[in-house]
Amino acid sequence: MMRWFDKWFQKQAKKAWEAEQKAQHNLIYTDSNPRSLSSSKIDANGINMKLHIANGGYIVEFHRYDDHKDRAFNELHVINDGEDLGERLSEIIVQYIISNR
Repeated sequence: MMRWFDKWFQKQAKKAWEAEQKAQHNLIYTDSNPRSLSSSKIDANGINMKLHIANGGYIVEFHRYDDHKDRAFNELHVINDGEDLGERLSEIIVQYIISNR
């Protein structure tokens, strides 16, 4: 009876160890943000966007860093509850990208 349990426990522990090793292998850590190895790192600054839930709607926050000017830029947009979230969010994203080219 004990041999069965020992073998079963060893098998479960090995599966857990291998799964953890595989998960660690699939992640790289840059700037404290885990990123998948499948997405190659682009040597450029991207745009970060956050969507905050607020009373009466949403707040869309954009953040980007300009290496050349050594400056951080933040921009806020408000989406009211009565507006279509998906449509309005896509309009704001397109507007932000066009204005920051």
